[in-house]
Amino acid sequence: MKNRKATGPDDVPAEVWKLLGDHGTTILVDLFNQVVTEGCVPQMWSTSVMVPIWKGKGDVAECLNYRPIHLLCHTMKIFKQILDTWIRAIIKITPNQCGFVPRCGTTDAIHAARLLLEKHREKNKTVHTAFLDLEKAFDRVLHELIWHALRSHGVPEVYVN
Repeated sequence: MKNRKATGPDDVPAEVWKLLGDHGTTILVDLFNQVVTEGCVPQMWSTSVMVPIWKGKGDVAECLNYRPIHLLCHTMKIFKQILDTWIRAIIKITPNQCGFVPRCGTTDAIHAARLLLEKHREKNKTVHTAFLDLEKAFDRVLHELIWHALRSHGVPEVYVN
């Protein structure tokens, strides 16, 4: 985690865990093991501080020109990263996917699409494309469907919880 980042509701900066070194690691390991064993996340980890960030264009007085970011506790961020690593070891992501893949974003997807179109154009082949705007799609997904998908892919119940 980077230093000098905004803190979440607990006001504990990332630097605290770094400064504690091995002792901090031991504390976190014990805490995370307890969370996994008991299946209960501390209440503070379930809260966040919402901060509106101006998109950099449009009227600053217009709410639609802001996007919200949620500041989480750094301890929760560490735990989420560990969970992400465990789940990614179980569920393999196709190499064609760019979303939620480290160092692979929208620009990579656009580049891949352009290459595909150029290759087909060179061979005088027809290409049919469809583009979907999935903005805010995750906000509308039923969480029960996400939990079901994780379970059906073999993610242990303790991680789903």
